[in-house]
Amino acid sequence: MKNTPNKNEALAIVLTGVWITASEFARNEFLFKHYWVEHYEELALTFETLSLNGIVRTVWSLLFAYIIYTLLQQYALSKALV
Repeated sequence: MKNTPNKNEALAIVLTGVWITASEFARNEFLFKHYWVEHYEELALTFETLSLNGIVRTVWSLLFAYIIYTLLQQYALSKALV
C-alpha cells in the first residue's frame, strides 16, 4: 500500500475537493439560503456569508476528498458498495 498519492491522484483529490466545495456553496447559497436565514432568525442570530466560512468549507472538502481517497486505497470499491 502506498502512502502518498502521485501527481495524477493528487490532482484528482484537489478536483474532488473543489467539486465538493462548489456543490456545498451552491446548495447553501442558492437552494437553501432562505431556510438558513429563517432558522438563524428563530435563534435570534444573523446568518452571514463570510469568507472564513468559505475557507473552512474548502479545507473540510479537501480533507474529505483525501479521506475518500485513502479509504478507497485500503478497501476495494466493490466491497465498499456491498
